[in-house]
Amino acid sequence: MVHSRSDQLGLKLIISMTVTAILLLILVPATATAEPDFTAFRGGPTRDSAISATDSGDEGLIWKYGPVNVGPYSAPKASAIIVGDKVFVGADSGKMYCLWKDNGTKLWEYQTENTTVGIHGTAAYYDGKIYFGGYDYYIYCLEAETGDFVWKFNTGGWVGASGTFVNDTFIISGDASTGEIYSLNATTGRLNWRYRGGNDMHSSPAVDVSRSLIFVGSNDFHVHAVWLENGTMKWKYKTGRDVKGTPAVDPERGLVYIGSWDHKVYALHEDTGEVEWTFETTGVVYSSPALDKDRGRLYIGSYDQSLYCLDMDDGHKIWRFATDGPILSSPTVETNSGRVYVGSHDGRLYCLDKNKGRMNWAYETGDKLTSSPAVADDMVIISSCDSYVYALHLNMPFSLILRSYHWAGIVLIVIAGLLLIGLVVGVRFMNKDRKGQ
Repeated sequence: MVHSRSDQLGLKLIISMTVTAILLLILVPATATAEPDFTAFRGGPTRDSAISATDSGDEGLIWKYGPVNVGPYSAPKASAIIVGDKVFVGADSGKMYCLWKDNGTKLWEYQTENTTVGIHGTAAYYDGKIYFGGYDYYIYCLEAETGDFVWKFNTGGWVGASGTFVNDTFIISGDASTGEIYSLNATTGRLNWRYRGGNDMHSSPAVDVSRSLIFVGSNDFHVHAVWLENGTMKWKYKTGRDVKGTPAVDPERGLVYIGSWDHKVYALHEDTGEVEWTFETTGVVYSSPALDKDRGRLYIGSYDQSLYCLDMDDGHKIWRFATDGPILSSPTVETNSGRVYVGSHDGRLYCLDKNKGRMNWAYETGDKLTSSPAVADDMVIISSCDSYVYALHLNMPFSLILRSYHWAGIVLIVIAGLLLIGLVVGVRFMNKDRKGQ
């Protein structure tokens, strides 16, 4: 069979455009560069950060509020909590903000005494009040509705961690010199007991009420297990470096999970502190784990720019998702929709499929994200180092999904266009030639 010159030109055009499209595809990166409330850091006492939420709307950004930082130190590490129709979030300016959840307008603000480093820990809500610590050495209790002062407790050292509750007891860690855990009466602010761990504690305490145990990491390289009733030590386990992340507890498995600056993730037995398994990343682990206990999966970030999904029982890697920056942010897993959310130093909040690690969408803020996402009802809220607090819909429009891939989305559109043009032009060449015959 003899092909005409037009046939040959058409075929060459189709082949060349197809090859171009394939090359572009190869060059495009595979990864993108009503209730219940979220009332405390990592969701509650066990710090598993698992939440059920509802999907509603597809408008992307709902609102953003700021700037919340006015001092020279502008890296908000406090995460938001969501209580009913209100959002509470602290800032490095030393202010605690209360915002309306629906539109982000400010209801009230409370100024602490440190205006440059301020508040790093996330607030906790209990019985109509907000509790948090600050770098002015105080633990505060405020009325949630009005921001009115109730009490404060002087620790004698900074408090950068986030507290939690067991009944009427508020438990929080801190102090740069001795590394202490404080048990306070939530109503009066009276000290029940304090535990001195030996070095500063950036880590926030997690509690297994069924075992009456508190778990917390320390810059002394140890994970500490402390009795809830009296603050005496049950055991401590030494890792290879500082332990600044917050542990997550699974009482049914009897394991506590935590990361260390020695690049490892640990699963320790709650009763003995013995190691069940370890998993090694290639960077410092400051992020705190989120647990999907029903599926037996753990999610945690690393300074190696990756979010890992690990098996809770033996620690083997199920998947890894690479971002374009270190991950200090702690992930939040939404169990009923199958999604996990995490921030990155690349300034993006990522929404991933929790089973496969595929990206659903990413939203880019103006600076790195060191805080952690709070999810409730139909929205996810996170504060950025660009000094703004962002509220986003759980579902995103297709346009944002394309933008999540940045130039990759544009390239994909160009590829599709080139293929279509190549096919149309090639077919026309061949049809024209046949008619001429």
